[in-house]
Amino acid sequence: MSTAQSLDMRQTEKNEVDPITLEIIRNSMLRTCEEMKVVVTRSAYSTVIYEVLDYSCGLFDAEGNILAEQSGIPIFLANIGYVIRAADEIIGFENLEPGDVVVSNDPYAGGSHLPDTTTILPIFDDDGLLGFAGFRAHLLDWGGKAPGGMFNDTTEIFQEGLIIPPVKLYQRGVPNPDVFRILEANNRVPRLNTGDLRALVSGSRVGAERVSELANKYGGSYLRQAFTELFDRGEHAHRQAITTIPDGVYRAEAMQDGTGDDAAPIDAPFKICLTITVKNDKMHVDFAGTADQLRGSQNVPYHATIAATRAAYKYFVAPEYLNNEGCFRPLTIDVPEGSMLWPKKPAPVSNYPSPLVTLIELFQRALADAVPERVIAGTFGDICCCFYYGTDAESGGQFISAEPEGGGYGAAHDRDGESALVAPLDGDTYNIPGEIAETKYPIYLKRYELIPDSGGPGRWRGGLGVYREFEVPPGQTVGTIFTFERENDPSWGLFDGKGGAPNHVVLNPGSANERRVNKLTDHWMSAGEVFSTRTGGGGGWGDPLEREVERVAEDVRYGFVTVEGARRDYGVVIQPDTFKVDLVETDHLRKEMATS
Repeated sequence: MSTAQSLDMRQTEKNEVDPITLEIIRNSMLRTCEEMKVVVTRSAYSTVIYEVLDYSCGLFDAEGNILAEQSGIPIFLANIGYVIRAADEIIGFENLEPGDVVVSNDPYAGGSHLPDTTTILPIFDDDGLLGFAGFRAHLLDWGGKAPGGMFNDTTEIFQEGLIIPPVKLYQRGVPNPDVFRILEANNRVPRLNTGDLRALVSGSRVGAERVSELANKYGGSYLRQAFTELFDRGEHAHRQAITTIPDGVYRAEAMQDGTGDDAAPIDAPFKICLTITVKNDKMHVDFAGTADQLRGSQNVPYHATIAATRAAYKYFVAPEYLNNEGCFRPLTIDVPEGSMLWPKKPAPVSNYPSPLVTLIELFQRALADAVPERVIAGTFGDICCCFYYGTDAESGGQFISAEPEGGGYGAAHDRDGESALVAPLDGDTYNIPGEIAETKYPIYLKRYELIPDSGGPGRWRGGLGVYREFEVPPGQTVGTIFTFERENDPSWGLFDGKGGAPNHVVLNPGSANERRVNKLTDHWMSAGEVFSTRTGGGGGWGDPLEREVERVAEDVRYGFVTVEGARRDYGVVIQPDTFKVDLVETDHLRKEMATS
């Protein structure tokens, strides 16, 4: 049993809740979150939900504090609590009734960007408001200048789609037809969007029903005491865990490529700065020095910054301990108001995820010297979001596909980095399987493979990026948006390890019209044209010349490293026809490289 788990099982002197019953309540809420997830996955209309799993859900107390969550996208959960608080400010908890469902996507009222839509459902007992069930998912379209909801070239949020402040979608269990009409009139795929929205409502309703059952079984008063005890235990476990990190002040920074399409830049490359202060059982994070608010779309709403910081903190502090609000009591955060991590409306925010991947990685970079056994080198550094959309020439129906791309993770002190994983902030999401994509959309998947030599060289090698190639079929045109970040500042290595390959997209590879891009908005492609997404690799750990020769040879045999890469990066000479290592030449080359 881990330290955090053993701490959690202790019974404090002030505890008035039976510890066995407390565990039953906690695990009941966790299973409820999983049930909410299953309901939505089985009833959603869009691949971005039932294949990509671009969602999260949770249970909250009457103040919006996290009680339990489903393992989904880490940066969604803290935001849902802020949506609950925004609903109190705008609607008022006193105006909520059983059966009400509130919907919102407003980035300036606890949200992230406009596609990420939240439903919250209040839970009541005999004593009044007991808590909330909340669900957030990426809905495919809320209008905006092009389908998909993520753009490189916007300069104000009003260009990005319909803004929905917290409003009642259902009142006492009855759908509000006026609200539904407004929502359906402002998106290109109303059947899909409305179907997904109703799925979110169903998931939230199941959560509320299960918590009501707990209240009926144990009593609302007892349940509230259990909530308090769970928060206190979470706080205690995390304070103890922070003490295992040496006291100190730790800093890191990184650059983003800038905003705007490649051919029409809006903002120049900009910096994200992070300072972590650890003292006894507390951690403070300060983003002073980060770039001011941007004109382009990589601004991050304040509550999304808080959520990402919490996720990064949790990777280091008792990561095996299941989240509740008490886990974050030892964490304080300073975000400069008016910076790109706390912009003011109407700043555009549609590409907010890209900087947050870097933010999460900077925790690893800052704490590398303090706790080297807990960190990894840099990852490929972005969600690498890819959209394609249009009118299906065969069916005449509108389609929109949205998905992230996987890439390479950084190596650790004792192992190679993982390949083809989604970015750290994306949690348990996936891209769309090729068979599903070809069935649902007018697109051909021609190629899907790991990219040799993309992982950063090191004693432990970085994970590999992924190559995917799509062709537009005959008689079809397809619109595309690519939001690939960190071409100019790709993954970094640690302790003499080298960085990995950067992210990019190639249009029509191998043809006279070949074009390399990273950011491109609403670009239309005709039949026979090809786009290939190529994600970066993770950083290496340690001196590449210290990697065991047999490991390098094995990488070459598996196709992770080329014969040329083995020689260039590791000083290992391998015969291309037999894959055998020339030990004499290798020893000579490594000595030469070590002294050069």
